[in-house]
Amino acid sequence: TPPSNTVRCHDKIEVCNTDGTGMADAIEQYGALTRKRAIILGAGPTAYAIAKELQVRGATVVVANRTEEKAASIAKELACEHAVWDLQALLSK
Repeated sequence: TPPSNTVRCHDKIEVCNTDGTGMADAIEQYGALTRKRAIILGAGPTAYAIAKELQVRGATVVVANRTEEKAASIAKELACEHAVWDLQALLSK
């Protein structure tokens, strides 16, 4: 079940997630996402929603997380790349 953060009550109750569309809309203020590469830092429900929406809009996505297993899990679901986000290694350079 995809994560939800919004409930709509019209003729029936619907749940959806606005994280992905909100982030993609904000990024697209600076240009189209088609043929762009995006790195998502994190592998939780919000990262999943954003990564999925960026793909829908034509971006190539890489999911980076401190725990490789979590990044790999989302990457497998979304058929995208994953990487380890090692902040300590980045800061020590």
